Amino acid sequence: MKLKPLVLATLRRWRYVFSHLDRQERLALLGIAIDAMLRPRRRDWRPKVRDATNVLFVCHGNIIRSPLAAAAFARDASARGRSVQVSSAGLAARDGECADPRAVDSAAERGLGLESHRARSLDAAQVAGAGAIFVMDHLNLGRILNRYPAAADRIFLLGGCRTDGRVVLTEIYDPVSGTLADVRASHDEVVAATRLVASAFNPPAP
Repeated sequence: MKLKPLVLATLRRWRYVFSHLDRQERLALLGIAIDAMLRPRRRDWRPKVRDATNVLFVCHGNIIRSPLAAAAFARDASARGRSVQVSSAGLAARDGECADPRAVDSAAERGLGLESHRARSLDAAQVAGAGAIFVMDHLNLGRILNRYPAAADRIFLLGGCRTDGRVVLTEIYDPVSGTLADVRASHDEVVAATRLVASAFNPPAP
């Protein structure tokens, strides 16, 4: 993508995000965004993952991205010999809702099962119990930071995690209004990101 279209797309995205957040949520997001740009290595995600006994993945509805992230990360952690509790939730989930059928199909293609998944709305107990919390996009980030400011040092953008511990402002977009191909593309990003996060553990057994 050429620079000008990329800049315009980025500006449109931020305008959309800000229009869907209230003032306090915008301020919370801006604080993290500025920190990420000015001090990219200050919030290293790797120690939080290494020390965590519970890792939490959060998206909007808990029916496409975060349940796949939890399933993929659980598999990755197990392959690395790490026993860790893994869960998922949604900031606007409808409790008990099944995973999106497209997500079920996409997960099955990756050897993961979401047939028994039921959505759960995020609550304070989940946040308090998680050693590391990974969210999917800027809307998630602004809202969860505003609701749970005390957990800010444990909250990271999943798609923004880098091997050196930095967290940049890369999102994993919500494909809920898209096609099966869009869900697959989103899940590709989720799986790559959870594999990277699990690399904070010891190497997989030979």
